[in-house]
Amino acid sequence: MFEGNDINPTYAEAEFTEEGLHLTVVDFHDPIFNLPMPDGALDIHEYPIFKMIFKHTAGISDGEFYVACDGEAITGAGQHVKFNVDSGEDWQEVYLDFSELKPDKQTITEFRADILWNPPIDSTITIDFMGFFKTMEDAENYQPPNRR
Repeated sequence: MFEGNDINPTYAEAEFTEEGLHLTVVDFHDPIFNLPMPDGALDIHEYPIFKMIFKHTAGISDGEFYVACDGEAITGAGQHVKFNVDSGEDWQEVYLDFSELKPDKQTITEFRADILWNPPIDSTITIDFMGFFKTMEDAENYQPPNRR
């Protein structure tokens, strides 16, 4: 999904490994990067389901993304999409339904991955997959090739 040039994280060192995108938190407790949208926008009604497969060593259970819709830029005001994760170090899957989270919006125009809220410096986040799907069934059934 990612190309090496697409990811330019802030407050993290990024490396692509056999497991996926490996981020190490550096300098500050807020590693972030933008997820490129195809053709500049993603239709929420056509692809409402987001799936992420990841693991971390941060011991954190709060996650978040910032999402700007319908041509907006990310400003922070009301653009948080929060979710809960397991604080353990095993692989886990996160599912978000943007047709429910942003029912009055048409497109996602900016998507900032914060992943975890306030992870400790030197903790790691490894992302195997991030993607959007037409249905929850499609998302649940999809497993990235050549992993684990």
